[in-house]
Amino acid sequence: MQQHIEVTHTAPARVVKTKDEMKASTFNFLLTLPSMIAIVLVSVIPIVILIAISLYHIKPRAGALAVEFIGLANYRFLFGGNDPDFWPSLGRSFLYMSSSIVFSFLIGLTVALVLNTKIRFVAFFRGITLLPWAMPIVVSAFIWRWILDSEAGVLNDFLLRMDIIRQPIVWLGTNPWAMISVIAADVWIRTPLIIIALLAALQTIPEDYIEAAMIDGASVVQRFRYIVMPFILPSVYFVLLVSSIFAFRTFALGFLLTGGGPGHDTYLLVLHMYDTTYKFFEVGRGAALSMTMFFAVVLITVFWSLTFRSTLKER
Repeated sequence: MQQHIEVTHTAPARVVKTKDEMKASTFNFLLTLPSMIAIVLVSVIPIVILIAISLYHIKPRAGALAVEFIGLANYRFLFGGNDPDFWPSLGRSFLYMSSSIVFSFLIGLTVALVLNTKIRFVAFFRGITLLPWAMPIVVSAFIWRWILDSEAGVLNDFLLRMDIIRQPIVWLGTNPWAMISVIAADVWIRTPLIIIALLAALQTIPEDYIEAAMIDGASVVQRFRYIVMPFILPSVYFVLLVSSIFAFRTFALGFLLTGGGPGHDTYLLVLHMYDTTYKFFEVGRGAALSMTMFFAVVLITVFWSLTFRSTLKER
């Protein structure tokens, strides 16, 4: 006997929201609306205005502003090699950012691993690590000027007493010491945030995992690679992204320590933007430099997001 089985295809059921769900969605939207408006006012609108300004030639002339629409001429001037300071300052900015991030991350990770152990006075040391980050950057700059002063600086005095150098070094006035000094100051300021973020991530690792790995005979390197790193990678992504952005657009530290000198050895893109806008009053060109910095920050964000893409998906 043959059995005929009739198969009927039904359309997928439509999800219909109830009145309560629609009210909840509307309420949630209204709650986020002020934040969305604030983001538009604080971020989107200024960027649109900046793009518009970068398309004009704006310069004070005879007590008034001379305004002329020139399209992409400011960008062609920058990227076409007509600005002798653009490409060198951009390269220095990436060198400065990369050096600062590498050293601050390595130091921050090392200190975080040490503070995560059961050492004496660990709470005291955790508090001390925050001081450079919490200190106003102007104060930090003056502290470093005092340390690096060629005549009365603490560093030169120490090196001379230890007979490491024969004569004082002009740290902030000679190449390559000027760039090294500014990077060192930036690392000093930036490292505490990395320490705190990584330390918080380290403390989320269950001790059972570490103990089980030790019982199985895993070495320190193996425990770090297979247990510690998977737990702290999201925090690593956060600190590298935030630190890269802040390091790339750091202005006050270089301005107060060297002013871009000696010569142009520490002349970063942000200093070039400042001089173009406020010293030479090339407002449109300064806006184009600002937009260049904005797109550079976007590229930095994309780079780190792609680098940690698999990790972020797993989390």
